[in-house]
Amino acid sequence: MPLLKELEDHGIDGLWTILDIVSMYLYGGENTATKELLILVKRVLVAPVLMTAVRNNMDGYHMEQMVVRLVKLGAIDETYAKKLAKQVMSICRQGKDRVFYDLDDPARKILNNLMALHPVVVWKEVTKKLISRSWHDRFYAENLLEARHHDDDYLGRGLSFNVPSHIYMDWVREKPGARASKAVAWLPIAEKDDSGQLKWHSELEAFVAEFGDHQDVMSAISQRLMPSTYVGGLIRYIEPVVTLVESWSTHSSSNIRSWVARQLDWLQKTIAEETKRSEEDVVRYS
Repeated sequence: MPLLKELEDHGIDGLWTILDIVSMYLYGGENTATKELLILVKRVLVAPVLMTAVRNNMDGYHMEQMVVRLVKLGAIDETYAKKLAKQVMSICRQGKDRVFYDLDDPARKILNNLMALHPVVVWKEVTKKLISRSWHDRFYAENLLEARHHDDDYLGRGLSFNVPSHIYMDWVREKPGARASKAVAWLPIAEKDDSGQLKWHSELEAFVAEFGDHQDVMSAISQRLMPSTYVGGLIRYIEPVVTLVESWSTHSSSNIRSWVARQLDWLQKTIAEETKRSEEDVVRYS
């Protein structure tokens, strides 16, 4: 312990070294964490200077593993969860690109663990960055929340870690005009029925019934209908979506029906363009 306490006075390198040493000490379960050691680790994890730089790609892993241990030991109460969530979200700021991209994956895992314990206070810290006046804060926070979809699951839930739906829905309801369109990125959009056909996810249908008339909500849904990255042509992604969109042609909201007409027009034009491009490629390379 004297060595570890002395390392606290050696800035960033000393703090990360403490997490390294404690990780190795506790690895395998042969040694147990004393109360004094837990207090030290908890202090290090929320030290403001810790998140200003990283040394290597193991730093984030050791940090995340320390949080996992604290969770298992029941050592994270609501007050500490709030402090730790604030610490994790501090990577979302200007001038810290390397820190963000080195720690974003461990950060998501830490937030997932904290959210399971104290979702209200953790979400509050997350959303402070989402509504920050700083463009950089908002950009990194949105990136942190965004799920990394593969081309076959891009219509699924859009959050990178588990947030109870009632938590973010309550947040949207506080200021729906400003927040509803942002939440579309987190929702599950569609799923396959027993016959393999796409159908709107029940969560999205409930969301649209409540917020579909708010500004930019339907535009945000349009963006979710296409994969951000894909292999091969777009047609195989677009054609199943046509039937999906058509299912809202008789929606009770005139705003939704108007969106359906515009969306179908865009989809049909895109299919025609993609078909023509494919035919031209066949001629060009044959």
